[in-house]
Order: sequence, then C-alpha cells, then structure tokens
Amino acid sequence: MSLTLTSVDAARGHNPGRTPGTRSPGVRLGRLTCVVCALLLGLLATQAFAQRSAANLASNPTNPSSPALNALTFSKAQELLRESNHAIRIARGGLNIATREIARVDVSPNPVLNASIANTSARHYGYADSNRYLQVEQLFERGSKRELRTKLAKLSQGAAASDLSEITRQQRAELAAAYYALVASQQSLQISERNLAEHRKLLEAAQKRLSAGDLAAIEVSRLRVEVSRVANDERSARQSLVDSRITLAALLAAEPYADALRAIDPLPPLDAASEVLDPPTLQKKTEKALSGRADVRAAAQRVAALEQALKLAQSLRTRDVTLGLHTERDPALGGNVFGLSVSIPLLLNNDFTGEILKAQSETEQARHELERSRAIVRADIDRARTRLEDAHDRATRLAREALPEAKRAVDAVEFAFGKGAGSLTDLFDARRQYAAISNEAIAAHAQFAIEMTNLQLSLETEESQ
Repeated sequence: MSLTLTSVDAARGHNPGRTPGTRSPGVRLGRLTCVVCALLLGLLATQAFAQRSAANLASNPTNPSSPALNALTFSKAQELLRESNHAIRIARGGLNIATREIARVDVSPNPVLNASIANTSARHYGYADSNRYLQVEQLFERGSKRELRTKLAKLSQGAAASDLSEITRQQRAELAAAYYALVASQQSLQISERNLAEHRKLLEAAQKRLSAGDLAAIEVSRLRVEVSRVANDERSARQSLVDSRITLAALLAAEPYADALRAIDPLPPLDAASEVLDPPTLQKKTEKALSGRADVRAAAQRVAALEQALKLAQSLRTRDVTLGLHTERDPALGGNVFGLSVSIPLLLNNDFTGEILKAQSETEQARHELERSRAIVRADIDRARTRLEDAHDRATRLAREALPEAKRAVDAVEFAFGKGAGSLTDLFDARRQYAAISNEAIAAHAQFAIEMTNLQLSLETEESQ
C-alpha cells in the first residue's frame, strides 16, 4: 500500500486565493487518508489478536474442545499431570524455596556502623563543642560456619528435589488408577447401553405379541420390570463414568472440564505381566529401588543434611571475632583519636550443648527414617507383586473362561427363546449373568492395569523418571 500525503503548507502556498478559515482540498484529502489508514490498521490488529486468541484457546490442553481432553491418551495425561497437578506444583514450589535458601545462607555478616554526637558541656550545644564518635564493626565467622550452612542448604535442596520426584511418582500411580477406571467406566457404560437397547427391543416385540394374543400380559409386565432394572443399571454406569471423570480431572487440575474427558487408550494386554513379573529382572530392580527410589533418596539426603547441621551446631563453640575501628573527636582531647576494638564471646552461660544434643537426636532420627523408607520400599514391591499376580489370575480367568461361557449361554438361550422354546426367566437369567460377567471382566482387567502400573512405579528409581 502506498499513500501520498499533501503538505498543509504546500496546499496553502499553491492556493493563494483561498478564503481564510477554510481548508483546502489537499488538507481534507490528507486527513481523510490518515483516518482511513488508522481504521485499516485497527481492523488488521483486531483480526490478528482474534486469530492468536483462537489459536491459544485451541492449543490450551485444559480447553474443553481441545483434542488433549476429548481424546486423552495415557502418555498425554502424564504430560498434563506434570504440568498442572496441584500436588506436584506445590512440591515444585518447595524445591524453589530450597534453592533460594542457598543464596540466603551463602553470605557473610554485614558490617555495622555506629555514629553518635553529644555535647561536652551543659547548656552548650554548639557543633564545635560537641563530641563526635564514629565506629565500624565487622563480625568474622570462624569454624567454617558459612561453608557448613551452604552445604546444609544444598543437601536440603537435594532432599526437596527427591521429594518432588516422590510426589510425582505417587501422583502417577493415582493417575493410572483414575485413567484406567475411566476406561473401564466407558466400556461398562457401553455394555449397559447395549443391554438396555436389547431389552427395549424385546419389550417392543413382546407388546406386539401381546396385541396379537400370542403372549400373556403377565409376561409383558415381567419384561417391563426387567427393562426398568436394566435402565437403573445403565444410570448407575453413567454415574460411575461421571465419578471417574471428576477424579481424573482433579488430578489434571482440569476440574471445570471434567465432562469433556474421554480416554482413548485401551487397557494393556494381560500378557504384559510376564515381563514385569520375571523373577531375575524383578530382583535386580528391587535392589536398585532400595537405594535409588525417590523416597529413599530424599531420606538419605536428609540424613546428610542433618549431619551437616550437627557440624554447624558444633561449630558454634568456635568463637566468632568482631573487629571494630573507631574514631572520636573531643575538644578536650585537642583533636581526633583513633582506636581498635576486638570482641570475643565468653561461653560461660551457654556453651551450645543443647543445640548439639538436639542436632544429634535429629540426625539419629533421620537415620531411623532412612531405614524405615527402605523397609517401605520392599513392602511396597512385595505387596504390588502379589496384587498383580492375583489381579492377573482373576482377569485371565474371567476373560478366557467365564466370559466366553457366559456368551455361549446367552446366545443359546436367545436362540431358543426366538424359536419359542425358552422362557423369559431363562432369558433374563442368561442376560443378567452375561452383563455381570462382562462388567466384572472389565473391572478385573482395569484392576490388572492399575496393579501392573503400581509395581512398575514401586520399582522406579529417581534416575529413571
């Protein structure tokens, strides 16, 4: 776009016959052009802002229309967990505080300036007759106190970092439970909806047979009762889905958008347990976890930090020295005088025994806590292993034995009923059994997925996160 603006002075110079108080055509054209340009620029800026806002809204993972929530994979859920989970963010804040603590303690004491002025004779307040005093003092720490404080802060920072890793590990376990519960709820709702639709079709067919005089009214009434029961089951499954969405949304800090959550990853195959439960691999990972899992690392870091705190408490018995330089001007002295002072505390009333004993007790307690953490790790692994074995056996038995048998039974009863050879009671029983076994198989499979994730996370070391 190119614009040509006519100068006001030029327009006036080329129109000497213009009436005073009126604007030349060139001036009016120039101002009109400026207005048009301003409007165009404002329109372009508004469009650009709207496009950026729309792009940001579409890319925001907590937006209910975002694909991240409408088609949530387990890996994407883990990414959102690390970014938005409330507990992880609080732990990350604790790590930031511990990091700032290093800068706070890695400093030397500030010097102190003392100044005073006083009159030397009663009722004489002239400046020339005053006594002036100026002193600068500096505390010099001994016993490596600054280095010990800094080491203590750095070890505390390491413990905070391990705490963050441990909180993340725990929240990932909760995420797996919530995600796979959502998958199971979605599948159970599909079964309930399909079962309800089949019963309603059966009721419609029964009503036609009743109108034709081919079926007793009592049988239709029984069928209506069964449809009502199946509808209640469908409503319960729908509520279970809502509860699962709310639980998962709370972990992802996406509470306002719980209704938009939809898990798309399938439950892991049952054969995946063989690799996780392999005895040599499990034993090797257990030994690593006993020393490298995040909670154990955090406890070990705290033991080291409290050992430094004990050394810092012991260093309090190493006396700090305060050196001072002062100058004084007193008319009675005939000019300026200078002096040097040294201050050393006398440990007569307090030799810091209490601080040292307290630090010793805290260190001993931290060592016990470290041993307790290792015992918890071993117990977690043993518990997760046995639970996974139980969940695997139960899910396998339901999926490969009970569910196929229930399917064959319901198919046979429905075929017989369609030929007029079966009763409604047999049909109801077969369908109830099949629906119950189907939901139980889904729940068992989801529990297997949760227990397998729990075992994997219980074996996870801080370096492997």
